[in-house]
Amino acid sequence: MIIPSIDIMDGKAVQLEQGKKKVLEREDIFELAEYFGRFGEIAVIDLDAAMGKGNNLETIKKLCKITPCRVGGGIRSVEKAKEILSYGANKIIIGTKASEYFLSLLPKDKVIVAIDSNKGKIVTEGWMKEINATPADYVSRFDNLCSGYLYTIVEKEGMMSGTDLDAIRQIRSITDKELVAAGGISTIDEIVELDKMNASCQLGMSIYTGKINLSDAYNALLDFKKGNGLIPTIAQDINSKQVLMLGYSNKDSVKKSMETGLATYYSRSRKELWTKGETSGNTQKLIRAKYDCDKDALLYIVDQKCVACHTG
Repeated sequence: MIIPSIDIMDGKAVQLEQGKKKVLEREDIFELAEYFGRFGEIAVIDLDAAMGKGNNLETIKKLCKITPCRVGGGIRSVEKAKEILSYGANKIIIGTKASEYFLSLLPKDKVIVAIDSNKGKIVTEGWMKEINATPADYVSRFDNLCSGYLYTIVEKEGMMSGTDLDAIRQIRSITDKELVAAGGISTIDEIVELDKMNASCQLGMSIYTGKINLSDAYNALLDFKKGNGLIPTIAQDINSKQVLMLGYSNKDSVKKSMETGLATYYSRSRKELWTKGETSGNTQKLIRAKYDCDKDALLYIVDQKCVACHTG
């Protein structure tokens, strides 16, 4: 799974090198969320709260209404954790306050523990404080108290120089919980390798700078071979939950759907791409795409304009 990240500072989306130097800033935070949401759940990290410099709760509340979010950064009280969950956040990411007692007060299925590692040591307080613990120590302590981990290789964060696959593989070998890797991931090959070890990736700098194209990365995880280059794609209306149609997608149609936000399919009869509604005007706004466990079938959750079927 690919999880695009929106790191917030002063209400804006930013990217930092190694958690310190700001190298990128964007104000179109809600448009980003809508785009990133097409690929699935997104991560929202409140950097101001993590660093003890205020918070961005109102922005987070709005983001949770746009698309499914997992939220982290500065969650250091049970009250704040529950408040963020009340916004509709799918999960919360707990870092600095991670302890057996604190985690026991939260719903286990909603908790992701942040393993922030700088050269093999856990760092907290917005990555400013090193403690005497290793990533493996965190797993042994918290494996029964959370639903998964966000493992960030801090020294690689924002550098786009590649992540530490061996370190991630080591953590993967000692837990069967959800494992999301972050920090330095800069190639689609790394994303595929992580997927092979049943680890997801959280992407930041590489997608903001264009080093990784999200649509190409998403396509790289799908299995087009079984269907001779095509994947069956069901469209479901986000409002009525009604199944609207079955179409077929190839790599080009998936990419066009993701990048334009309009559901596009491959016509087996005409041997060409077709955007639903391009003639009738009854378009399908793509809200979110999901793949099945074998990655050989797609579900498009769409906002259907008027009717999907030509018969009405």
